[in-house]
Amino acid sequence: MKVFLLSCLTIVCCGIFLGHAAEFDSTKTAHSVSIINLIATPEKYNGKTVLVDGFLNLDFEDNALYLHSEDYERALTVNSIIIKVKDDPELKKLDKKYVIIQGVFRSLGDLRYYRGHGYIENIERIAERKGEYRVWKPKVP
Repeated sequence: MKVFLLSCLTIVCCGIFLGHAAEFDSTKTAHSVSIINLIATPEKYNGKTVLVDGFLNLDFEDNALYLHSEDYERALTVNSIIIKVKDDPELKKLDKKYVIIQGVFRSLGDLRYYRGHGYIENIERIAERKGEYRVWKPKVP
């Protein structure tokens, strides 16, 4: 009887551990990459889920992740990536802050314009990079 209970307990513990491990591993599909790499080699990350940090600006027609706050202040859009998000009051709390973003990167390839590197869409989360993380996740309808 003790062997049976011990076996059941082992199976339950393994199931719990594997469930949490699978949940943790799901974030490993994101490529942790610097914004510099996205700008320099956008084709390498095209269509891939990326985890990137930078200075977030949420303005009319300029939702972007900049390398530094100084790049935003000096309008150096060459040092930024477009961020495709919908207006959300909770997201506005992260405006003009350093954040980490997880989403799908799309290279613009030959379709270059004033900021021709690419954009991040299908954003799964945005978290502030200072102190405790303030996490924003898109609302699921």
